[in-house]
Amino acid sequence: MRLFCFLMTCFVFFIKDKAYSNSYMFQKSDVIKTIIIDAGHGGHDSGAPGSKSLEKNISLSIALKLDSLLLKKMNDVQVIMTRSTDTFIDLHERTNMANRANGDLFISIHANSANPTIHKKMVGTKQQTYYRTENGVKKLYTRDVPVYKYWYSKDTTQGSEVYIWSAEKMGDKIDAELNNNDASKYDATPVVNGTEDTVPSISHEENIPIKRILSSITTIRSYAVQSRELADSIEEELHRIGRVNRGTRQRNEKGIWVLQGSAMPSVLVEVGYISNPEEEEYLNSNAGQVAISLAIFKAIQEYKYHQDHKYITQ
Repeated sequence: MRLFCFLMTCFVFFIKDKAYSNSYMFQKSDVIKTIIIDAGHGGHDSGAPGSKSLEKNISLSIALKLDSLLLKKMNDVQVIMTRSTDTFIDLHERTNMANRANGDLFISIHANSANPTIHKKMVGTKQQTYYRTENGVKKLYTRDVPVYKYWYSKDTTQGSEVYIWSAEKMGDKIDAELNNNDASKYDATPVVNGTEDTVPSISHEENIPIKRILSSITTIRSYAVQSRELADSIEEELHRIGRVNRGTRQRNEKGIWVLQGSAMPSVLVEVGYISNPEEEEYLNSNAGQVAISLAIFKAIQEYKYHQDHKYITQ
């Protein structure tokens, strides 16, 4: 156990400094053969609500359009949708589906949301009475206190952002990679209402040869680099169609299970803010969905070309 913890600690520091460098150990032709498209939420899980729409429906519409583009223009690749209808799929099952299919790329589609802005304005004063005891005698006093008016307005945050898995969730990613080489582990995966509270783990060095753990760490490092490459490319393509670029991000504290539980390069695309009325209108329009899906497709196409034609470098 101490050896594994030592390796993990070293690797977390290593990946934070080195994961996004341009150093690659190896690559081969035609490495992108299976792409997993994950439409976020679904069924009773509606995701973020807008004024007239739900995140689950926007995610599915864009995912289906992306699926269609991949099938038409990238016919050498198998495309698997985690859901193609308004169905609830547990988070663990989404990654299990991707891992069982030996996916080479995992792309999750979501819409973001921000809380309404609270406004506060002083509109006058009013008299307030209160008691104070002086020398054992209770006396009545009055004072002026401000009166405020409160109101809410829709948040105007806009733009897209792409999440990649966090280096602080390295243990989960290694577990996913190790589990991906042992199909018997899938059916034993516990389901906890789609949450991240319970994560299956088989990464104990007393049961797994150290060479296999080290090999998995090397593989995970390449996943980190490739995930960042795709995320940056998606943001660039979305920026080209006029979307505000909010950058590539990590969620370090809670993590994102579909990213850390998938044994492959993985990204989660927040295509826009459903809480912003203008953004919601765009995200629900056919033109907006076509433009977004095409931008993501172009990024995947560029990523695939680079991965399929990458040479050995140091």
